[in-house]
Amino acid sequence: MSLAPLTTWLAGCFLLVAAILAHATERSSCSDTMLDDEDLTVTPGRTLLQVDPPVSKELALNVMENYISALKDVGKGNLDPYQNQFCESFVVKDPVGTKKRHDKQQLQLALEDRQDLLMPEGFMLEVHAKTIAQDYKYTAVFATMVVPDAYGLYEKVNRTDLLTISQSGCVQNVTTYWSAAGSLLSSPASDRHKLTEKAIRDYLTALHKLGTGTDQESYFSKFAKKNLKVHDPYGGKDQPMESVEVLKKRIPELAASLAPKGFTVTVKGVLAAHNPRYGSAHLVLNIVGGPSVDIIDIFKITGNGKVKDLKAVWHIY
Repeated sequence: MSLAPLTTWLAGCFLLVAAILAHATERSSCSDTMLDDEDLTVTPGRTLLQVDPPVSKELALNVMENYISALKDVGKGNLDPYQNQFCESFVVKDPVGTKKRHDKQQLQLALEDRQDLLMPEGFMLEVHAKTIAQDYKYTAVFATMVVPDAYGLYEKVNRTDLLTISQSGCVQNVTTYWSAAGSLLSSPASDRHKLTEKAIRDYLTALHKLGTGTDQESYFSKFAKKNLKVHDPYGGKDQPMESVEVLKKRIPELAASLAPKGFTVTVKGVLAAHNPRYGSAHLVLNIVGGPSVDIIDIFKITGNGKVKDLKAVWHIY
């Protein structure tokens, strides 16, 4: 009996496995597309063939609180607690649009340079909202850096920090959204920064109108028609939603189940990031006859002011 057919079949199998592994490795190392690549949800040093175990709510809350405490220490010039919270393999984009940091020496140099050039007197941190996504491994913090100057005056800069937490309790990824543009710390805000902030505020106004039933179509007109990704809530089942048609079906279903009597929106803060294609907002969803829920939204905005990517970091209980 000839072994040629069996040999050919085995060779084909090995080639197929090699191709799958090469594709997974290539995808896990793509790091230059900023926020879009975070949708892959790949832990640094892992491939798409590996799956992390779930993170508990208690662990997520603890790690988030420790992160906030460590960030406050950074403002005081103590970098050790901040650096010690990261996993062996990690990625920090702080803020989004700047170089990604993959090791602690890089991270320390970046933080020291920022302090020397931008915040020589350090900063204080006022935390406004802490949220957990539908998938507990994602958490977000919306805060304000209060930056003193040499003359006793203060400048305030809003920021959002999006964390990815490992099952072991270390931080795998941090992407922050903030910009000193438009403050006394830096140059005036660019037209692109202003466009992004306006687009986010327009979106939140339309969301309020959707919840009050005064204008249904305005909300859906705020989204881009191509390459759309909406995670609401982030980490939820059947996410992302990738077309306006899907949004028109799923968002009313979500609203009817969560807020059958409607809702209103209170805007607490809006920002455009260092890379002005990105921005964030802290809002409170006031459910009629129900609770008020903090939500931290993270946006990618097109050049014509449409929402191309939305991550709504909150949890439906």
